[in-house]
Order: sequence, then C-alpha cells, then structure tokens
Amino acid sequence: MSYINEYGELIDNIFCPYCQKVVYSEKTNWNECRHFVSVNDDYIEWDNGLTCVGEVCSIINNYYEFGYFDEMNTLLKGLKIGKYISIDGDWGYDSIEDVIESMTLEICIERIEWDTDHPGGSGTDKILYIKDRRKIRWIIKEFNIFHQRLLEFDKNKEKLFNPSIP
Repeated sequence: MSYINEYGELIDNIFCPYCQKVVYSEKTNWNECRHFVSVNDDYIEWDNGLTCVGEVCSIINNYYEFGYFDEMNTLLKGLKIGKYISIDGDWGYDSIEDVIESMTLEICIERIEWDTDHPGGSGTDKILYIKDRRKIRWIIKEFNIFHQRLLEFDKNKEKLFNPSIP
C-alpha cells in the first residue's frame, strides 16, 4: 500500500504533527507516538475515552432523515460545544470531525489517501492525534453530557440507536 500526498506524490513517511515522530513508514508500518490515537479507512475511530463522540455521530445520523434538527439542537443548550455544533440539513458524518478540529488546536485529524494499484484498492485513512488530553477534558465532558441527552431523546422517540456494548 502506498500513501499519497495532496500533490499526488508518494509519501515515504507519515509524521506526527505535534512531535514529528515517524508514525508510519513502509519499512516499519505503524509506530505510535504519545499523540497518536487511531487510524482508520474513511472514518475516525473514536477510541481511548472518546467513544461518546462516535456515538453522538451515530445517534445524529440515525435521526437525520427524520428531521429532528431543532429538537436535537435544543439538547446542546447550556453546553460550550453548542457554539460549534449545528445540526441541520447539511449535517454529515464528517461534520463532527470538522467541528472538533475547530474547537481546539489540541486535536488534529489528518486525511491521507492510499492506493494499492488494484481495482477498488484506494481510499483515505483518517488519523486522529491529540496533543494534550488534559486540555481537551472539557470537550470530552461536554460530549458525554450531550451523549446522555441524545440517549434520553432516543429513548423517548424512535429508539433507533443501539449503544455499543462495553
């Protein structure tokens, strides 16, 4: 598999945007640094204490076609993250990634294209880095509150969401 930069050139190494450690090379594969959280094809794997972010995305996506935008937006009342999140007709799974990156410089999501030279053998890996978890505790706390509100909302509406089993 080969990684490709935004100019269409092959990349030998992928570097952490915070510490500049090589987190991927053809020779060694993935080498995690302390900022590295996850890498996945086409979506962010919200692991390591960030599961609530992924579940918030899932609940919103499940209700997207029902048009409960105003009701879901009222669940953001009193939360600082409500300044950044607006659930409307333009909402998409990638929306939460853009929102989180706009909240702080402590989170970086890198999108890198890859290709295997086989039909259907290409895509985009999304790599999640966190510079300092202490500085994003407020974001995690707020997403946990919003997550609980959305679970209650779901319980009283269509019951479309099945939370992940711990």
